[in-house]
Amino acid sequence: MGDVVMLMPRERMSRDLERLLAVNDRTGDEADIVATEMDTAMEEWAETLSRIAVAYRARKLRVVAQAARDAAEQARHLGLNRAFRVGQAVSVLSTQGDDVALAANIARLMRLGDAALSSVWEQRDSCF
Repeated sequence: MGDVVMLMPRERMSRDLERLLAVNDRTGDEADIVATEMDTAMEEWAETLSRIAVAYRARKLRVVAQAARDAAEQARHLGLNRAFRVGQAVSVLSTQGDDVALAANIARLMRLGDAALSSVWEQRDSCF
């Protein structure tokens, strides 16, 4: 019997994520305001991504479509253009019956979200 190969797709660091981290690097009074706004936006985005995952597992595709539209807009406001485009794709695919494409795009959106959230929170942790 042959070896089992496990594929682990990863998203490479994008310019979007570099810009997001640069916003987080500010100092002074402005930094506190930006950090608070960024924390709120990132938490809302994380909740929306979670809503997509839960709705997808429950096969509630209308909820997936709406949550993906919300996630796309949140990503756009955060400057995460790649996540914005993938969120839009998830929204469209959730209405078209292509289960494989939908699953692949949801997985990609989750990887992008995980990378962005982890990077921001790791950066914050390193400041303390």
